[in-house]
Order: sequence, then C-alpha cells, then structure tokens
Amino acid sequence: MPIIRKHTGLGVFIAMLCILTMVTEGNSFTRGDGFGGHSVNGTFISSGDGSERDTMETESTDVDPYLRGKALGNDGDKAAALEYWDSVYESMKKDGRSDPRIGFRYIEWAVTSWEVDRYKRATEIHAWGLESVFEERFYEAVKREVQMTGPLLDDPTRDYWRDLLEKRDDRLFQEIRNFWDRRNIVPSSDYNERLIEHWERIRDARTFFTRNDNTVYGTDDRGLIYVRLGPPDRKDTGMLDAEGMEVRNRLYDLVDFELIGLSQVYNLQSNILMGYSPGPYEYWRYDNISDEGPVIYLFGQPSWGEQRFRLLESLEDFISDNNYQTIAVGDRGGSSRLRTGYFLQFMLYHEMATVDHYFADRLQEYEQSWYQSLSHNDLRGDALGHRIARDRAVQDMRNIRNRAPESLSMYDRNVRTYPVAKNSYRFLDEDTGAITYVSLDAAPGLLLGAHMTGSLQRGMQPDYLVKQGAVVFQNGELLSRHLEEIRSGPAGAATIDERFHCGVVVPLTGDHEDIMLQVFSELHVDTGSTFPESQSSTLLGIRREWSELAKPLKGDGSLEMSDIVLGSTGEQPVSIRSAEMGILYENEVHLADNLEVYFELYNLEPDDSGTYRYGITYQLEPDRGGLFSRLRSGTREVSLSWDATPGGPQDYQFFEVDLSHASPGSYTLQIGIEDYATGEAYEREVELELKEE
Repeated sequence: MPIIRKHTGLGVFIAMLCILTMVTEGNSFTRGDGFGGHSVNGTFISSGDGSERDTMETESTDVDPYLRGKALGNDGDKAAALEYWDSVYESMKKDGRSDPRIGFRYIEWAVTSWEVDRYKRATEIHAWGLESVFEERFYEAVKREVQMTGPLLDDPTRDYWRDLLEKRDDRLFQEIRNFWDRRNIVPSSDYNERLIEHWERIRDARTFFTRNDNTVYGTDDRGLIYVRLGPPDRKDTGMLDAEGMEVRNRLYDLVDFELIGLSQVYNLQSNILMGYSPGPYEYWRYDNISDEGPVIYLFGQPSWGEQRFRLLESLEDFISDNNYQTIAVGDRGGSSRLRTGYFLQFMLYHEMATVDHYFADRLQEYEQSWYQSLSHNDLRGDALGHRIARDRAVQDMRNIRNRAPESLSMYDRNVRTYPVAKNSYRFLDEDTGAITYVSLDAAPGLLLGAHMTGSLQRGMQPDYLVKQGAVVFQNGELLSRHLEEIRSGPAGAATIDERFHCGVVVPLTGDHEDIMLQVFSELHVDTGSTFPESQSSTLLGIRREWSELAKPLKGDGSLEMSDIVLGSTGEQPVSIRSAEMGILYENEVHLADNLEVYFELYNLEPDDSGTYRYGITYQLEPDRGGLFSRLRSGTREVSLSWDATPGGPQDYQFFEVDLSHASPGSYTLQIGIEDYATGEAYEREVELELKEE
C-alpha cells in the first residue's frame, strides 16, 4: 500500500532591419479593405495614393495641436513636430484627453524619420490616442488608419471595422488597439514590435515599390504583399522574350502528326508571334509560411491593355484576349481550333520553367494534354482548350496565394521556438483575492547549446537572459503583463537540458469573463549593456501560447479549496506557494519516484471553543474501465483519512505518496475536505498516470 508522508502548516523586431538588403522591390496580395478601389483576382487595390496628404481639415492650427504639429512636419521639420506632440501628449494625458490623429501620425513620422529612440514613445502614444471617443473631426484620420491596416485583416474583421467607421462607433478604437496588442511579437518588450514593423514595411515599400501608386500605401501592388508578409525568400526579375523556338517546336509536332505541312511552319510561327509583345515580370516566393506549401506571387506589365506594373492573376495575363480569339491552325469556319494563345502559353511556361518548379509542372501538364489531343487528331482543340484554359490557371494561382496568412512578422518567420510546459492553478490570496498561478518550465537548451558553441568559437563569453511571463487580455484588451527574468552564464548555457522555471501570479479582480492568457518565454543574448529599444537584435528564440483562464475561485467566504498541484520527487523542485516540489506538467509520474500533492483550503470556521478542525480524505482509485486495467494484478484502491487542526481559517496540505508498491496505469486522485465546525464539505479530483521507467 502506498505510504503517505504529510506536512501541514499555515498557508497564505522589431525595429525591423533598417532597409532589408535583399529587397529591391516588393508587393502584397490582400483580400480587400472595403474603402474604395477595385479588385484584381480577389485582390483589393485601393484607388488612394497612400501619401501623407489628408483630406480637408479646416480647424485652425491655433486651437488644434494635431494640425499644428502636422504643419511643422509638412514644412520639413518632423523632429520638431514629434517634440511638440511629446509635450501635447503629456499635457493631454494629465487632463484625461486623447487624440487618435496624433497617435497615428506620431508613429508614422517616427519610423519615417528613423527615430529609433522614439519607438517606445510612439507605440505608447498610439495606444493613448485610441482611448478617445469618436469625434467627427477624427473621421478622415481614422479612415486612413483603417485603410493602412486593412490588408492585414481577414474579411469579417475588415467588414466589421468598416461598419464601425461609418457609424463613428467608439468601439473601433478598441478594436484597433486590441488588434495590435494581440500581435505584439516580443511580449516582454516595452513597446509593440509588430506595430513598428508594420510602419517600417510601409516606409520601405514607399521607397522601393514605386512603379505606380495605386495601393493604400502609395506603392505598386508589390507594396501590399511586402507590408503583409515582408521580403520574399526567393525573387527573380527579368523581361519575357518571344521564344520562337518553342513555338516552332509545337508546330513541328503538328508536322509529325501530319496535321500541317512542313512548308507552313515558318508562316504560322510568324503569325503567332506577331500578336505578342513581351513585358517585364517579377516573381516572389515565400517558403515555410504555410503548411500547404510555398506561396507564389507574380507581377508584371503586360504590353497590351492597361500599362501598369501589377499583380498578375497568372502567367497568362501576358497574353491578350485577342490571342485566344485568333485561330493559328485550322479551318476558320469551325467552332473551335488551335488558338494563337495556346502556343504562347507553351512559350511562356517554357521560359519560366527554370524560375520555379510550379511553372515547370504546369508546362508538363500542358504538354501531356497537347500530345493527347494530337494523338486523337483533335485539330479542333476542344479538349486542349479546356485543359489549358486560362481560367484554370487563374484559379490555381489564386489557391496558392490563398495559402498565405493575412500578415506575418519577420519574427514568426526567422526566430526559432523551443518547448515550454505550462500549468495553471487557482488559489485565493489574502491580499489580492482570486488569483491564477501560472507555472512555466522552458527548455531552450538546444538553442543555448548551439549559440554557446558558436560564441566560444568566436572567442565570445556571452551571458543569456530568459524572460518568461504572461499577458492577460479581457475581451481582447490588454489588462496586465507579468514578467520574470532568469540569467544564465556560459557554464549553465553549456548544459543542453537546462530548464528554466518561473511562476507568475495573475490577479483576477472585477469581471472575470472572457479572460485570455498569453504565456511566453524568450531567450535573449545578454550583452551586459542596457537593452536597445528594439530587442530583435538580442532575441534567439521565443515561444508564445494562448489559453483561456478557468473561472477563478469564488472567494465568497464559503469553504473553498484550491486546485490540486501534483509533483514528483524525480523532478527538479521549485517553489510554489508554501511548498518546494517538482511540478508535473503531463500528470505522469514514475513508480520509482514519490508522488507529491499540494493544495490549499480557505474559510474554515472555528467551533465553539475557537478551534479550527477539519478532516481530509485521500483516495487514489485505479481506472477500471479498460480490459488491461481489469486484468492488472496488485492494483487496488488506496483510501486514507486524517484530521488537521490549523491555527486559522486557511491552511495548506503538502504530502508525498510512496508509489513503490503500486502498479502502472491510469488513476483518479480524489481529495475531500470536511469542516467539522459547520459540516460543510468540498471535494476535488485530478487524473494521473503511473508509469514504469
């Protein structure tokens, strides 16, 4: 039988890389922002120019601090404008006033002016501005901000924001603030790296993607993709050629199948190429941003129709509709023949086959359809036209682009993750009331070991800093952030399996509904100096995880019991409340170790003599539901009871259970409490697994 030893006592990025050197031109595919413009293959293209001009704002700069600062910046002195708005912010904040226009423009100009030291203040003022009520004079600036964020939103969110904007609804401000709070990349940082990264991308897009200015950012279509996803992993640019050889090879195929004569080849080739004029293209590919495969974007400027460098629906955009109406081979009187466009498709895909295997695979599919048609003497081209129809190519490319998320940070793409175990336990605290205690156990050892090895080879002796904690959100709004830092020197970093534990206490006051918790662990290189405003340069690895918080303990004065904390003597002991124990994160304990149990109870009542007394019932019951469980030998229920006499209305229990005589399998641990003074009872249970080595 397991033996219980018990102890009782009283219980109480970015500042993104400046200009990304791999990018010389870039774009973004978005599903629309709903504020004017037109759609290309499901891609919203704004009709606005994205410049820094606002629509009519007629208030005097003498009475409107936003307009006064804006006038300074528009006159070329953005630094003076930012200094002025700094003082306005401090003054208005003291008076309980805010202005979203200042927040929007401040962060834009701080990033545009490369004022890295202002990034923390910029995100602070941005959030402050969104504490406003919606005044009519804010409308144009808010509309512009929504347009700038629109490409990063999914369709339902974009529609909801548009509706709130048109209604001048104050909730829009909270929506914008929550959107950026939830996407903060480095939770321990004092500012929002993802928001800064967004504006840095806009700044760089305006610098590099200027063939035209048809998007919300005042860029060509590449700017949209770049703002959403950042620079591509692969890129290729060039000018498509009129490859007569590929067209001639298809015509020779017709000769081989005796569908045309050899003497017709030259004239037919000339006629086919006569209607085609090649244009410039740019190809982008993103790897590892979707589980479904790489994401491809193709941009270009077809020589026919609208003379604009744009996102292409497919490679067939370089072929005009006229080429699909012109019959290249066959009698003109029939309903369908081999069209000029078919030959041009082969030519284009053949030229792009070396750029990406996607184009090579489609060329192979087209060739199979081509030879199947010829082998059936299908000079009418009905089957061929269906198989290589441009609509199918457009849909195929659209499906590939739809793999991409609405937005993606460089942190998500480039910073490695590592395992983090998490448990949450509910307690009552004498000072703060209901709390959730979050226990985190991170294992960044592999990253530490790899980085340490490289650092030593370079003669460096860096220290490392693990930042762990939790961010609490309610209804999407950031309520609080809880942070703990753990330093590890070179000796510790060399231990691959080193784990870092921290416990975070999350107070839960007021309305506990719709609480979400983001727990995080970050591994940084500690340079020994003050951390820069952006922590992207020191970040080696990160892990973030969202979870809902369980309903907190009532704390209403009635008898109540905390969650049960399970541990094992085989795990590294850590402090949790009034105990030192090796916390279990998977509720699995080896039979060679002792099981540790900790819990607290609250609001005991004294009896007539003023004494607090309660009874404890401990029961470890095997799961007899499965065949294996029923056939196990030596498996039996353990049930023990004892009394406790604490010195006050609160107490804790911490004890160990000897498992050396138990059998492996699934068990349910039940613990019941009875207050002898009132007869009130409380019970909790938890499932666990006993395992052999």
